[in-house]
Order: sequence, then C-alpha cells, then structure tokens
Amino acid sequence: GRADLDTDAVDVAAAVAAAVRDVTTEAADRGITFHGRLAPCEAVTNLPLLRQAVGNLLANAVRHNAGGGTVEVETGTDPRPGWVRVRIRNTGPVIDPQVVQLLGEPFYRIRPRYRPAGRGHSHGLGLPIALAITEALGGSLALTANSEGGLTAELRLPAVDAGKLAVPSEAAPGKPGTNRRYGRLQD
Repeated sequence: GRADLDTDAVDVAAAVAAAVRDVTTEAADRGITFHGRLAPCEAVTNLPLLRQAVGNLLANAVRHNAGGGTVEVETGTDPRPGWVRVRIRNTGPVIDPQVVQLLGEPFYRIRPRYRPAGRGHSHGLGLPIALAITEALGGSLALTANSEGGLTAELRLPAVDAGKLAVPSEAAPGKPGTNRRYGRLQD
C-alpha cells in the first residue's frame, strides 16, 4: 500500500525521459538503442522515488541486455481507468518464466551466464528496490519473461484526473504486499 510520502501530480513522460538520459552512455557503450513512445500522462507520485524506480528498471534493461540490443520504453494511460503505465521491454537472453518471480527478491541474480562480463557489479537489488518504491507509492510492478528473450517490466501508478488527485476506480493490481505478479510468459 501507499506509504506516508509527499506526492504530487507528476509528468510521468518527462520523468521517464530524464531517467532514459541517465543511462544513455552505458547503453551506447554496449550498442543498445532506445525506442520510445512517451505519451503524456500524470501520476500521483513522488518524483524522486519515481525516477529511482524507473532508473533501476532502465539500468536493469541495459545491463541485462544483448550487445546491440534494444530497450523499448512507453508511457501512457493504462487500460484500467485511474492508472498510468510505464512499460520497459528489453532484448536479451531467454529467461525461464519460473525464475522471474524470484527477481523481486533482494540479492537474487540469475546465473552468472546471464550477467555481461565486466559490466558493473550487480548485487541483485535494483528490481527489489523498484518493487518496494512502487508499492510504497500505491502502485504495482509486473515482470514478464519475453518468449524471444529479455524481460518486460510494467509499472502502474495512480493517475491524476483533470488536475485533481484521482481515486483509482479499482484497487491496484494485487493487494499491498501481493502485487508481485511475475512469471506469466508473454507471447
């Protein structure tokens, strides 16, 4: 559920664009390109925490990608009324859908063969931190293994409706502490 945090109406597309800029050097060094569809949307959130969560997801998408791969980034209104969505999808090695559920656990890393040699020191904390931030902001984070390789992360947050703080029309996907919706293989 939502923690007692300072929140405001935040331009999600602008926050995501800034987070993408923060990882472009690392991505360029690996030949990874970004493709984006950043549709305007506003969420009731905390800007620094949103930037941290999205930054962790983007860093993960770059570091655990194939050299010369891609990262697709989308923002927009979620099909569920009252929510906005950030979707980050990367190319990369095929991930067993059974282990995706473990990626939200602190210090869990997929076998070293999935880690690029000489690419930073992953401690297995990026996704758990993104999950904890998202839950604290009243949202949800879903991770899905892509059948052709890589991972898709979908972060959902409460939307701002016509300049007023909206009350989402339905509860966040999953209940507090249970929105760790992982493991569904995406076609």
